[in-house]
Amino acid sequence: MNGSTTLRAPDHDWIHWDKHWWPAEPHTTDDELTRLLARDLKINPPGIRARMHRPVQGVRHLKFNSDRRYPYPRLWFSNDGEHTHWRDLHAVRLEDLILAHPTRDFSRRKGQKNKPIARWVETNDDLVTCESQWEGFFVLLADWDQRVRRISAQPFTLEFPRGALLHLHTPDFVLLTDDEVPIVIDIKTPEEALTESWRRRARIVAAELRRAGMLHLTFTGMPRSARESLSEFRSALPDDEEVERLREPLRDAASHGATATELASMAAAQTGIPYPEAMSVIRRLLWQHQLHADLAVRFTEESLVWAP
Repeated sequence: MNGSTTLRAPDHDWIHWDKHWWPAEPHTTDDELTRLLARDLKINPPGIRARMHRPVQGVRHLKFNSDRRYPYPRLWFSNDGEHTHWRDLHAVRLEDLILAHPTRDFSRRKGQKNKPIARWVETNDDLVTCESQWEGFFVLLADWDQRVRRISAQPFTLEFPRGALLHLHTPDFVLLTDDEVPIVIDIKTPEEALTESWRRRARIVAAELRRAGMLHLTFTGMPRSARESLSEFRSALPDDEEVERLREPLRDAASHGATATELASMAAAQTGIPYPEAMSVIRRLLWQHQLHADLAVRFTEESLVWAP
């Protein structure tokens, strides 16, 4: 794996955003990862990392007590959103990535082009802050990916020594899964990703992160049809009892493929659950990967749905 990899949109490779670095199916649960995630939940209540109370203007990076005379690149972390500490690349631990708070505040200047958002993700059961809608689309995709156990926004800053080509680099996200290498994500538009300045920076960053046991990926987006479909699936929040009641009947009915309308009509006729609620269950099952649909086109009630 030489250098950094750029994933182009809108081809179907967006589904394989990880470039097959991770196995296609989720692993057996990693006990250490599970323990650390539970510990983080006790230490950091939901929403604390979003830091919405900060001023809209001012210094964006947390303060790093560094004069850059350290001779090697190193990573700066914060466990509370205020104080920082550093690690040598070879000394980074899984705990550092899980307990990390963003090392950079999210700009909220009047008139700025990018629009920061805070997206609630089921993966973290918490808010994940994004500096733009483009980043929000990736978080939506990562939240949908069942392999992902943690999405951390701007979890560290890579500092280079004096005289290096780069000074600081704060990636957009790091994603964790069971028993696999962490993947560090930077979000760029397709045009930005092709510039020589970004490609040079990405190669340098990727080389250093490999020394810390992490891989680096530049993500450039996914088709509008996929964004809109995943957003629709994610927003479906039917009653849990209705989901459990309809899960197997819908999967059985979709074993050879059927339109969403046909499935919802069947469920409504057999169970008495209103058609709109049955359709909401179908969307929820699509979000949970219990049902599948072609995301190359925008999902509608006439879309073909099938059970995996």
